[in-house]
Amino acid sequence: MKWRTKKGHVYLTGFMDLERAKVVHVVKLLNDVLDSIRRREHKENIPRFNKIRYLLLKGPKKPKKRQREQLDDFLTQANLDTVKAYSLIQMFKRGYKYKKPSWVGEFFHHWIKLCQQSKIPEILKAAQAILTHLKGIMAYFTYRVTNAVMEGNNSKLRTISKRSYGFKSLRYLRLMLFLVFGRLKFDVPRLA
Repeated sequence: MKWRTKKGHVYLTGFMDLERAKVVHVVKLLNDVLDSIRRREHKENIPRFNKIRYLLLKGPKKPKKRQREQLDDFLTQANLDTVKAYSLIQMFKRGYKYKKPSWVGEFFHHWIKLCQQSKIPEILKAAQAILTHLKGIMAYFTYRVTNAVMEGNNSKLRTISKRSYGFKSLRYLRLMLFLVFGRLKFDVPRLA
């Protein structure tokens, strides 16, 4: 834990080392990359980019018939970087269905090679980021655990610290942590 003191108060600045428990939010990263590629090609005045953004980000799950047709029509333009990136990202998402970590590892390494072959600058950068954090990503497939609980706890701790405007001592901070995280029940007896 990291603590800061200022004017006699104790402030909480961090709960745990996030780097050790880091799970990359890969799908958000890839969606952001897809959107940046779409914007780049839209600026290059490539036609047929109108009203396609949300269909691309929504993905193929349960679109309306008209939306599905519009997306399918757009995806026939195989020469566009946006279409290539969309296909790679959909392939990446299917990789989460694998159960065995060894299969997942092989799949992701194959996917990264396909990204390198695409030569799309934004995808290359994303693939490099994924390769850098592949160990953390693979930990999810090995243990099926994310850092969502830790992130939620960090959020609660920041809220406690903000609401209190700091603590006069570490003892008061500990008491507040026990109150919030101890799941204590304070049932007040009702008078009959």
